[in-house]
Amino acid sequence: TLIATAQADDVAASPAELEFVRRDGRVMWGAVSAVRLDESGPISHLLVQIQDVTIQKETEADRNATLERLSATLQSMDQGLLMVDADEIVQLCNPKALELLDLPAEFMARRPRFQDVLAFQITQGEFTAESLPEYRRWLSRGHFNDVETYQRTRPNGARLEIRTVPLRTGGAVRTFTDITHLANAETQARETNRMLLLAEQIAKVGHWRVDLRSNSLTWSSEVFRMHGLDETNFRPEVATAIEAYHPDDREEVSACVSRAI
Repeated sequence: TLIATAQADDVAASPAELEFVRRDGRVMWGAVSAVRLDESGPISHLLVQIQDVTIQKETEADRNATLERLSATLQSMDQGLLMVDADEIVQLCNPKALELLDLPAEFMARRPRFQDVLAFQITQGEFTAESLPEYRRWLSRGHFNDVETYQRTRPNGARLEIRTVPLRTGGAVRTFTDITHLANAETQARETNRMLLLAEQIAKVGHWRVDLRSNSLTWSSEVFRMHGLDETNFRPEVATAIEAYHPDDREEVSACVSRAI
């Protein structure tokens, strides 16, 4: 702390944080306060105290920069995010969470309790007949005790993956990911496979495939039927599958497979 006397015109009478440059070029910050020395009459002298607050200012600047980056990340991320503290108050709800869950921004800005958010969702019919049992199981397990991931379908048809990660200080972070396109793709793939198997059954044509990375073999249902084998009790293997063919044909089959590989 530097204490000095100065003329009244040289300093501000009210406390202030001032930036100045030292002779070596380093930028410093000082918290300046002034105390009048004159008991009465015109001010002629002041006691000026200057405290070096450079570290505090730099720390504050770093903190603000970190908060700005965090805010930008939360604003732009394609996942919804809720942060609930140890008292189960929703301290953070990013724009994507508002969008995915159809939560009113004004309501969430008031930092409601998590139970109040759930109550609001229930009144809005958020939990479908399909997702309600899973939701009730999650409630019965104690909310935020364990890391947990599950999926549910919203009333608008969107499929969400919801992940809960407990915090060491209590509460949890919940993320919401829209996986509707993935769920639709899986449904389409299952339907395509069903149609393929149906076509094979009608045409009496089967197929099999080899995974060269794991050296595993997969037969379609029609191939099992052709060989008179039960697909629930027999597991084909690359090394032994050739035995399903007539001895006179095994060399030709092996050659065909070798050429394909």
